[in-house]
Amino acid sequence: IAAIGSSTRGTGNAASVATSYDGTRARLKMGANYTMENGARLSVDTFYDGIGVADYESYSLLLGFNWSF
Repeated sequence: IAAIGSSTRGTGNAASVATSYDGTRARLKMGANYTMENGARLSVDTFYDGIGVADYESYSLLLGFNWSF
């Protein structure tokens, strides 16, 4: 779990497309690795950002597979 403080402001045309924001939010990140009997490794990583903030969210899911032979 991470706490993030951020500030966003724009001028000119950027102010019309990007909303201003000052505040804090939380991000939750989790992951797992599994090694199989044949030496292959499977990994999963995910995060969700925007906890505690209205109108903002960011998320990701990453899957990995590694098998050396």
